[in-house]
Amino acid sequence: EVSDEHDRTRAGVVRSRDWLTFPGILRPDELLERADVVVPDDGPYETVGGFIMSELGRLPLVGDVVPIEGGEFRVERMDGRRIDRVRYTPKADESTTSAEGGVRP
Repeated sequence: EVSDEHDRTRAGVVRSRDWLTFPGILRPDELLERADVVVPDDGPYETVGGFIMSELGRLPLVGDVVPIEGGEFRVERMDGRRIDRVRYTPKADESTTSAEGGVRP
């Protein structure tokens, strides 16, 4: 089976108390809608994975971290040259966390 960055059939957003994971093929507007995480959408990329690659300036490796306003993205899994899974960890003092300190539902 061949998939591309527009194939949205992979597992969606998975939430934990302190982080969430999602497919790198999500667009910034989709991540905002599904998880209330803001990614700049004015760059030369269409997906959050593309944003991470743009910020790194190279092909990412598992474990690479990219800070954003409100938290950080960590590359969890690669599929060849494509970011398959990303973990977002919010800063504890940001509005993206609930009063209990976890990721907002």
